[in-house]
Amino acid sequence: MNNKEKNDIISLLHELEKKKGFFKNVNQIDKYNIDAIIELIQYSNVKEYGDPLFSRREIRQGIKKYFTDESSFN
Repeated sequence: MNNKEKNDIISLLHELEKKKGFFKNVNQIDKYNIDAIIELIQYSNVKEYGDPLFSRREIRQGIKKYFTDESSFN
């Protein structure tokens, strides 16, 4: 995965949060809920774009980076 793909994933996560408040009630990402979150993101992408857009692995890495970056700003 290159930097452009990483940035696209982060952009998608920011868009989901901004438009839908996707992570509003998520207090913690852990091994128990990350798979469900990934499934929801892929389902949302298939519903909206007709394609999951990113692999589960790419989304997992994007979520980890998204929350790491967000926590460093708070």
